[in-house]
Amino acid sequence: MQRDFLYLLSMNIQKNTKPRKTALIFILEKILPILNQILHYFILLNIIVICLETMEELSKFRDIFLIIEDISVIFFTLEYIIRILYSIYNKKPFKYIFSFMGIIDLLSIIPFYLPLLTGSKLSFFKVLRLFRLLRILKLYRYSDHLQTVIEVIKHKLEYLTALFFATLIVVLFCSCAAYYFEHDAQPQKFTNIFSSLWWAISTVMTIGYGDIVPITIGGKIMATILGFVGISLLAVLAGIFSAGFVEIVDKKKVGGIARKENFKPKKEE
Repeated sequence: MQRDFLYLLSMNIQKNTKPRKTALIFILEKILPILNQILHYFILLNIIVICLETMEELSKFRDIFLIIEDISVIFFTLEYIIRILYSIYNKKPFKYIFSFMGIIDLLSIIPFYLPLLTGSKLSFFKVLRLFRLLRILKLYRYSDHLQTVIEVIKHKLEYLTALFFATLIVVLFCSCAAYYFEHDAQPQKFTNIFSSLWWAISTVMTIGYGDIVPITIGGKIMATILGFVGISLLAVLAGIFSAGFVEIVDKKKVGGIARKENFKPKKEE
């Protein structure tokens, strides 16, 4: 599992520094691991605050929520600056800035700074506050389990893509067929193929809102096919992900054993 760069940086500092350490190096050794943990908890706290501030009965705590937001932005900004400096130190300044997580880090703090820089309170900036929810994606860095899920998706991407297109073909066929079966019987429901497609998607996802229901024999046959496809889709997805998890976990175990073998002290002959 790829370790977070803050951890690696602190470890690198500890290994490469001379016995006579400067004050800056000593501070970095102490701050970086602590900052890593603080950011983890601040991300979780931010998600909770974003949800709580929408409750009218908690409006009296608005000032507290704003203070938490301000403190969080300070930490997230500090993290963003440190990551940029680290990428510059590695002579790859744009690798982080234009990476997926780099963009997420920037978008998560932009809603705070734009109104301050422009001095405007346009409704557009209120919409930008939705980007704060992207902070939940920052948990990816600090959770080995989330990184394992992403690894499984990448490992089984070809199978997932093939399954998606196979399901899409069936859904499109059934929605088109249902439209021609049902349009004359209930034109106010199946007004076009797009409305029929909405019905097909809700059926194959086993949601079944009931706002659109086929009444002809042909439409019911299409609904039956989509129902079986939906159940089969869940079963196949479960099989793909379970196999992927087993393969990734086994791979990590083998890698861990290999690393232990390499670090074993050699016996003197």
